[in-house]
Amino acid sequence: MNSDKSEILIDRYLSGELNDAELMDINDRLKKDANFAKEVKFQQEVMASIKDVGKRRLRQTLNEIHKEDRKKSTFSIYSWRVQTIAATLLIMVILASSIVINDLIKTPSSEVLFEAYFSPESALLTVRSDRSTFTAIDQGMNHYVQEDYEVAIETFQSDASNMLGKLYTGFSLMHLNKFEQAEKEFEAILSDNDNLFLDQAEWNLGLCYLITGKVEKASNTFTAISEGNTVYNKKALELLTEMGTTN
Repeated sequence: MNSDKSEILIDRYLSGELNDAELMDINDRLKKDANFAKEVKFQQEVMASIKDVGKRRLRQTLNEIHKEDRKKSTFSIYSWRVQTIAATLLIMVILASSIVINDLIKTPSSEVLFEAYFSPESALLTVRSDRSTFTAIDQGMNHYVQEDYEVAIETFQSDASNMLGKLYTGFSLMHLNKFEQAEKEFEAILSDNDNLFLDQAEWNLGLCYLITGKVEKASNTFTAISEGNTVYNKKALELLTEMGTTN
C-alpha cells in the first residue's frame, strides 16, 4: 500500500469511519507491520496534543495575569480606600472567571461518558433466512437485533461456551443496565484469551467499570487499551482525556 493510501486509511481509522471488515484488516496490519503501528500511534498522539492546546493556552493566560498582578501589587500612591476597592474588584473578577473556567473544563459525568462511548459493533454473525436450521447463536442474534435482550440472553446461554454468545450476552446485559453481570461475561472472554473478541470485551468491560463508579479500574483498563495496538486506541485516549486522567 502506497503512502497516500496509508495516510487516508489512518485518517479514516482515527476518525472512526471504518466498517467492521476494515477494522479487522487494520487490526491485523497493526500487529504485523511495526512501522505502520508506529505511524498510527504518532498520529494519535498528535491529535491528543492538539485537543489539549485550548487548556494549555488558558493556563498560560492565567499565569501571565498572575505575574502582572504581582508586579502591580504595591499601591503606595493610592489611599487605603482605593486599595480596598481594587482588591474587592479583583476578587470579584477572579470568582467570576473561576465559574466560567470551571464550566469550560468541567469533567463530564460517568453517565454522560458512558452514553457517548457505548456503541456495540454491528452484528458479526449474519443470520440468513434461507437456512433450514439455526444454531442457538443465530437465534440469539435475531433476538438481539430485535432488541429482545432478555430472550437473547437466555438463548445465548444455551451455548455457554461460545465466545460470540458471551460477547452479545454482555452487550444485552449492558442494554438492560445489568452492568456487573455484563462484567462477568467480558471477564470470561478475556480469561479464555484465545478468541477473536478480546479487544471488544476489554473495551466494554472498561465501560462497565466506568458506569458502576469503579473509576480506577476503568482508568487502568482504558490506559492499557491506549498503550496497545487495537482498534480502540483512539477512543481510549479520548475517553481518558474526557475523564481527566491523562497527563
